[in-house]
Amino acid sequence: PKISLRPPSPFRQHRPRKRRKFTVLYNKKESILDSFNHFLLFLDILFCLFYKYLEDYANKTPFETSAVTQFGTKAMMMSKGNVDNAKNITDMMGNVKAFVGDLRTETEVAEAFFSASNGNMEMLNNMLGTQYKTFEEAKKGIAKNQGGLVEEMSTTLGGLLSTISGKVKNSLKGVTKVFADML
Repeated sequence: PKISLRPPSPFRQHRPRKRRKFTVLYNKKESILDSFNHFLLFLDILFCLFYKYLEDYANKTPFETSAVTQFGTKAMMMSKGNVDNAKNITDMMGNVKAFVGDLRTETEVAEAFFSASNGNMEMLNNMLGTQYKTFEEAKKGIAKNQGGLVEEMSTTLGGLLSTISGKVKNSLKGVTKVFADML
């Protein structure tokens, strides 16, 4: 073996190793970013489907799409992303709004549900004239006592006119989107 009198260069020994580590870290970073982008795409699709559900629900009910979207947004926050639970809560909010009529706004109904989900039952109990102790108890009571009121209300003249108005607005939104895409 050859014996060198020069000391080994620290740059020659460590440079390839650092490059490899950097490449591995860079590849891991890309992998994490790809996973994150896939997750965001999944959430986007999930929320688009949920919004489509809200539009369809608004077309079947006497409520405007904006009101149902407000219900759905609060319901999604309350259910922490569980779409089936959010749909159920949205239905309950609609039934409670149908029960209270014009005495309460959509915002008040949504806030009452949100407060109840956080343990403050006062607003929801005041709205319904009940004394529920927990949100779970309230959900069972609402399903039993107010369930189906939206469907019943949508068969009235006001409900039918509101449904027709909502469908016309959604159709116009689709038409304007086509023209906006052309520009």
